[in-house]
Amino acid sequence: MLHESTTSLGSLDVELLAAVLEFIDDTSPWTTKSLALVNKRFNAVTTLVRHRYKKLTICDSETINTWLEDSQLLRGLRHLEVLGPEPHQTRRQPNAGSDIELTPGCDLLALLIEKTGNLRSLSWSYKGALPLRVLNALHKYHPKAELKIFNFTREHENLDHTNPAEIALARSPSLTFLRAVIWRPVS
Repeated sequence: MLHESTTSLGSLDVELLAAVLEFIDDTSPWTTKSLALVNKRFNAVTTLVRHRYKKLTICDSETINTWLEDSQLLRGLRHLEVLGPEPHQTRRQPNAGSDIELTPGCDLLALLIEKTGNLRSLSWSYKGALPLRVLNALHKYHPKAELKIFNFTREHENLDHTNPAEIALARSPSLTFLRAVIWRPVS
């Protein structure tokens, strides 16, 4: 007697279905959005896939707080790109040298990295230095995640080379890409 075995897409485990939907989402994001409308189970699985790639302006504490309250987003986030703030969102602290204090963005960003389930990459597209507390959070909670720095710039050529954040970045096992602005001092 021949017994046929059929497996439907809906009968797959959630994690396996999410892995399949990742490939679908990469080529056709609209298909993923349509699958979310099929039933509650597909909606829950596509939610994991929908939040894989996110872009964030570093000082956007409202968005970070919203994301911190969304357990599905925290569970599904895999690739985070941090963009620079608008000029009016930064302020210099007295005697801060080249560091720009991004408040409260850096503390919240470190918390977001801590609370994310399985971050695979952090892309730093902001012109300023990667804060040490953000780098430490990445190392502690996502040691296998890739760190990509797309716009490393030092503001002054006469800064010393003892900045703990720069030293930690240079020694980071997560660092896989670094694009820097290098200049020659004008005589």
